[in-house]
Amino acid sequence: MRIMVTGRAGFIASHVAQAYVEAGHEVQEEIHGPAMPGEQHRSVIENGMAFNELGWYPDISLDEGLALTLAYFRDKVTSSGTR
Repeated sequence: MRIMVTGRAGFIASHVAQAYVEAGHEVQEEIHGPAMPGEQHRSVIENGMAFNELGWYPDISLDEGLALTLAYFRDKVTSSGTR
């Protein structure tokens, strides 16, 4: 399956893209023009606050989550008749 992962220059997205490649998928390269004025250049995701405030933590691995996400979208594409 061909997949586009946005923000591949970042730590998390680069690891997500690599996991898809290792699972045998083709990851499409992004093409960017110059940054727009005021555009966000970087963001960081950290779930410590979710755990501290809500007691939430991820209960599935990244690989399992990616597989579930791919299955969901593969089903959507198949059931819509577009491929």
